[in-house]
Amino acid sequence: MRRKSAYAAALVFAAILALTGCTGEGEQGGSRDAQRMTDESGPPPGVPSRSGQLGAVVATRQGSVSGTNWSKPIRVELYELRRDQGFVTVNVRITDTTPEGGGGVFGWRAADFFSVEGSAGADGFDSVYLLDRKNRKKYLVARDAQKVCLCSTKLGLHVQPQQTIGLYATFGAPPDDVTVVDVYVPQVEAFENVPLG
Repeated sequence: MRRKSAYAAALVFAAILALTGCTGEGEQGGSRDAQRMTDESGPPPGVPSRSGQLGAVVATRQGSVSGTNWSKPIRVELYELRRDQGFVTVNVRITDTTPEGGGGVFGWRAADFFSVEGSAGADGFDSVYLLDRKNRKKYLVARDAQKVCLCSTKLGLHVQPQQTIGLYATFGAPPDDVTVVDVYVPQVEAFENVPLG
């Protein structure tokens, strides 16, 4: 009888590990997924993918992500905007600023806060947009022929306290005479009058 109970307990434990994404090495699967997402889902060819190539951080905003009975503070850093062959790419770094050990077990799912629900290529960083006040035009994330966003994807990961993820979204560039735009990223106040190089 004891042997069956021990076996059943081991099966339950294994199922819990599989469902929570634990690796058995003391790491949460979500943080490994986040590292992979940051490394593998960088911008399309011709767009900087390393933070050193992104230029300077031009603005930072504090905000939060929240759900039923919980809220997590975040910091969003916006990098320089540059025109490149008729496109503009928004690069951000989003950090969960919850103190270490204060975030619970599961973290929060990035797609729940930064993806347009029901869009093609779901779980992409496609809820960000640009606003050209001069021409009164809103720019949405560019999409390919299959209507998949030209943006970071695989945002199903769970972000943990003190973890930073890098995201990008590509847009059609405003006319050359537009020198500033507003950048709207969910969960934080707008980045207004951002220089457009």
